Amino acid sequence: MKKFLKGVLIVLFAAVVGAVAGLSMYGVTKATGVLDAYSNVVAELKDQISPDDTTVGSEKEDKPVKIGESLKKDEPGNAVTKKALSTGVTDVSAIANAAMPSMVSIAGVTEYETYSNGLGLGGFGSIFGFGDIGNMPQTYETPTAGSGIIIAEDEDELMIATNNHVVQDTKDLVITFSDDTTAPAVVKGRDAEKDVAVISVKKSDLEEGTYDNIRVAKVGDSEDLEVGEWVVAIGNALGEGLSVTVGVVSALDKSMEAEGQVSNNLIQTDAAINPGNSGGALLNEAGEVIGINEAKYASAQIEGMGFAIPISSVKDILNDFSNLEAREEVSEEEQGFIGIQGQNIDSQMAEIYDMPQGVYVFKIIEKAPAAKSDLQEKDIITKLDGQSVRSMEDLQSLLKGYKSGEEVILTVKRLEGEKYEGKVVKIKLASKEELDD
Repeated sequence: MKKFLKGVLIVLFAAVVGAVAGLSMYGVTKATGVLDAYSNVVAELKDQISPDDTTVGSEKEDKPVKIGESLKKDEPGNAVTKKALSTGVTDVSAIANAAMPSMVSIAGVTEYETYSNGLGLGGFGSIFGFGDIGNMPQTYETPTAGSGIIIAEDEDELMIATNNHVVQDTKDLVITFSDDTTAPAVVKGRDAEKDVAVISVKKSDLEEGTYDNIRVAKVGDSEDLEVGEWVVAIGNALGEGLSVTVGVVSALDKSMEAEGQVSNNLIQTDAAINPGNSGGALLNEAGEVIGINEAKYASAQIEGMGFAIPISSVKDILNDFSNLEAREEVSEEEQGFIGIQGQNIDSQMAEIYDMPQGVYVFKIIEKAPAAKSDLQEKDIITKLDGQSVRSMEDLQSLLKGYKSGEEVILTVKRLEGEKYEGKVVKIKLASKEELDD
């Protein structure tokens, strides 16, 4: 009972803090004009964003792309000679000028849910039989800002690397390139555990002349980094556009915990990494991407601690996501369904009850596809066809790209004794009409 009360207090505290934090960010962005500017851009691009665009992908059938490679002939590249920083000169203009065409700003809208009063546990209690407590949730939208790196291209698309937390639960994504032109984007693939994602922009949506002004980033090897080496960070700090900061590699193989998620093997740097820089590039002295900026350690007592994901540790993931073929959203009549009732296991619940994050299978509907598979009640779904699943919203969004009759592969965590073990489950989807019958 004490553990449950502790959980209630933590959830209540998190709801209050989340609401305050979200509203504070709204106030900051409104004051700086980000919300108004973003709203204008979205209004102009609405006609370009296809309602069929989705965050689901399947593997491309044509020639695969590779991160760091360009289709342009006589591409000069954005690597520079290692000289300025290595000789103690702090002029990084050559590095910045060479890398800037590969960097983008990312804007979007995230919907937040909060409770006006009461405990507001909602579906939280339903897993354990407590039912709904408190008032119905209230939702509000707030603009979000982040950064990205153009890492690959094919004949039709540009692929952009960023952090998963920049695009998760975010809609109406808009990319701003270094020449200040804009284009709509969709998520191709994302990995919540590694906190990386790839989004894409159709070349047909680029403004005239934009393609000539942008460049695929040169990707380096983060395993060659040494403590004390100079680095340059570029990102969309505070949502105010691309900016440059300089520092050194403070430490390697560091761990950091944020929102209940632990990230390992990170690069620590004293180059300023602020809100909005997430998803931007950490560059070496040759102007090569050796890290994806992730976060700044937030504390009134600590300054100068930023973190980046080593690029070599996520190259394979970024390549895989870049080679996914975006699925078109199918009609509700065609859409495939699994046939479960699920409940979100967020980071707070995962910590309190020592459970994996994902979708808890509360009930499997009788005679549904899930009932004909190896899926079991109390399993926790963490991925669908390799795509991260952290909520029912994630799962439903992914399934919008699948037709009934198609087969999907679920990655689940199943409690075996006192430990959760990974399992793979194949399910052939059914239509809504079949489920109703």
